[in-house]
Amino acid sequence: GGLKPEPELFVKSDPRPNAYTLALRGGAPFVVVTSALVDGFSAAETQAVLGHELGHLVCEHSLWFSLGSIGSTLLPPLPGVGAAAERLQQEWRRAAEFSCDRAALLVTQDAAVVSEALIKLASGSTRPVDVEAYLQQAREYDEALE
Repeated sequence: GGLKPEPELFVKSDPRPNAYTLALRGGAPFVVVTSALVDGFSAAETQAVLGHELGHLVCEHSLWFSLGSIGSTLLPPLPGVGAAAERLQQEWRRAAEFSCDRAALLVTQDAAVVSEALIKLASGSTRPVDVEAYLQQAREYDEALE
């Protein structure tokens, strides 16, 4: 079982926690995590991030990201067409990210760990996270916009 070819894992020296996946045609796919992520995330949080990134490979998101980018570039510059295509591509990207968040949950089997890891990535911090305080702040923000 597993991904074929097996993805390679690289650590990039970077003070910001981050991770990404790339699958190039004809080559082995790879996952990159930054040194800040390796140093600042717990083993379970790192597992969640790797599960998320491997979800991108399983779902072949690199291929679809590329096709979407090519398609939006080739669309004629008709009024509204480019904006509509960009909106659809953004919606697809968001759905792809949610799918991979679910992959992280399948790997870790712990919603709290996945939440902590994703909040750390979104905030660019490796400090411990109070998930409930973060969610409360998000609710307050949403209410302020109403």
